[in-house]
Amino acid sequence: MDFINDTDLVTGTLSLMAKYSESMGSTALTLSDGRSVSVIPKATEPSEIRITDNTFDVALPYPSCGYGGHQLELSKNERFLAAGFFSGQGDNWIELFELNPLRHSKSISCKSGFSSCPTFSDDEKLLIIACTVNASLYVEDYKNNDSEFVEDDTTVPWVTLEVIDIETNTISTCEVKVLLRKGQPIEQETDFYLGNQIDVSAKGIQLYRAWDEPVIVPFPLTDITIEGPA
Repeated sequence: MDFINDTDLVTGTLSLMAKYSESMGSTALTLSDGRSVSVIPKATEPSEIRITDNTFDVALPYPSCGYGGHQLELSKNERFLAAGFFSGQGDNWIELFELNPLRHSKSISCKSGFSSCPTFSDDEKLLIIACTVNASLYVEDYKNNDSEFVEDDTTVPWVTLEVIDIETNTISTCEVKVLLRKGQPIEQETDFYLGNQIDVSAKGIQLYRAWDEPVIVPFPLTDITIEGPA
């Protein structure tokens, strides 16, 4: 990740704070009723992150882990707004807002890893947070081993999923692991970050992986293991 315009954090001016090699979510949004929603970080005292739609605004405490940028996602009928924040050091957190009128609904605590853009189900009942926790598919058990390749089939963590039921305020989580076959490198040359394309249906959550066909994590959420790169 390359950071740009760091000085804008001091002045409170919003600009694109970070850029990915893949597409990000929006950093500002215009609603169908004409309101423009933006986020204004301010690192100087009194430090805060302010979310405004030019009619109402909400001030949140400036995060202790720092601010590196954000991405915004609307629910289908614009009932809710999810703001996904990242520190730039592998920490992520989500703030959920209602939009009619604008008000803060809940905070989803800080997570480690690199988060995809938060995603709503079409019925606006679920908010899905996917986080890549091991992009290189590194085999931790081999860190003190001279071998560069997996000697037996082994599984490694790849992505964590968190699903928030907005109506009941309940949270479900699961882990997506990757099966590496014997002879695979203990660390991939390519980083496999989960992209922002995440589809939600009655069957489950569809994730897109760079090395194979999409995979569906079924409801109710349960840990799954998928085949790794060939």
